[in-house]
Formats: sequence, structure tokens, C-alpha cells
Amino acid sequence: MPEELRSGSADGSGVWPEHVDAVAAFLLVRRQWRLLPNWGARPTWVGLDLGACEAAWRMAGIQITPELLGQIMTVEHGAIEALNEG
Repeated sequence: MPEELRSGSADGSGVWPEHVDAVAAFLLVRRQWRLLPNWGARPTWVGLDLGACEAAWRMAGIQITPELLGQIMTVEHGAIEALNEG
């Protein structure tokens, strides 16, 4: 997956090279969310289940450094805001 993220497009859209590893790691665990049910309404997206994420990253051979985890959490924060809109 990182290769697809690195390719970019002619218009400059896509993922900046210094963020490719964080986005790839985030996308690998994109189904490992913790949700807070709101009966009769949409659930609240709380954040990634880091225990499940750690297992997935380890099985995929991804070394999570403190710097990379910080970048992943920045992506997660943006996703939480977008998912909980409206």
C-alpha cells in the first residue's frame, strides 16, 4: 500500500512523502475503531483500539516508533472529527 500512496498525481494531491508511513499504518487498521453507542442516534467514534492496532501492526511487520505513533494519532484525530460531524 505505501507504494500507491507514494505515487501521487500530477496535480500535487495525495500524501506528502513524510506522512506516507503514518497513513499506510492508519489504513491498515481502519476497521479497529472503538464506538460509543448512542441509542436511537449515530454512534460516537471514540478512537482506534490501540491493542488491536498493535497486534495488526506487529503481524504486518510495521515498527511503531513514538514519532510514527504520534503521526498516526494526528490522522486518527482528523478522522474522529470527520466521522463525528453532523
